[in-house]
Parts: sequence; structure tokens; C-alpha cells
Amino acid sequence: MTELVRIRVEEHLVRLRMGYVAQRLDALLNEAARREPTYLDFLDELLKEEVGPSSASGWRWG
Repeated sequence: MTELVRIRVEEHLVRLRMGYVAQRLDALLNEAARREPTYLDFLDELLKEEVGPSSASGWRWG
């Protein structure tokens, strides 16, 4: 992913009021790259992070 795309994604997250995920974007992307989840699993975990950071106790891929 280019730096421009990462910045754009972060800006979109902020506009969508997903500030927690925007702040943790690099860490979340690194973890996803390591685990190689499906797109749907990645989105599910990403949204869990935003909805309730304490409820997403780590990334668990199905």
C-alpha cells in the first residue's frame, strides 16, 4: 500500500468518526498482514475495534 493510500484511508476513517481505528491503523494492518484474514474477517475485527476497543481482545481469525 502506498503512503498516499494509507493517508487517504486514515482520513476517511476520521471522517467516519472511526478515530480509534485511525489511530491504530498501522498496528492493525501489520497484524492483519501477519495473520492473512479474509476481507470479511478483517472488516469484522476492524469494526469490533472501533465499536468497543475493550471488547476486541486481540485479533481472532476464524
